[in-house]
Amino acid sequence: PIFGASGSFFIARRSALNKVLIKDEVFDNWYGSYKEDVDLAWRLQSAGIKTFTIPSAIAYHARGAKPALELNDTSASANKTTQPEWLKFNSYRNHLVTIYKNDTWQNLALDFIWILWYELKKFVYFLLFDRSVLKGLGEIWKIRRKLKIKRLQKNR
Repeated sequence: PIFGASGSFFIARRSALNKVLIKDEVFDNWYGSYKEDVDLAWRLQSAGIKTFTIPSAIAYHARGAKPALELNDTSASANKTTQPEWLKFNSYRNHLVTIYKNDTWQNLALDFIWILWYELKKFVYFLLFDRSVLKGLGEIWKIRRKLKIKRLQKNR
């Protein structure tokens, strides 16, 4: 079992997808690209639907983002400098929307300090080095009521 499948190669039963539709959508069309697969994975998991991986399966997925070579802040910030603006913008904005739409208050209470630390580091990085990405915060603010409705629909 895994948290959720990446959008690169995902097969699901229609009956499972029907349980997590929001206004007849499997993927939330507001996202455009980046993190829509995480949103779907979170909704499936919240509905009690398990996702599995088949380790022997091979899938190729061409993408514009390159993973960081190491899992540390220095490597992550160096990696950000190589990404196109639209990718950073959509990824950051959609990441925040996904948390708002899907995370529970219980999880936030348990992991608040870690979530806050992680999000604060990202925000400060963008504030200092790439302010255009922060325009996504304005977009989120404008659609906050629609997001709340989607959040409530998910929790029915």
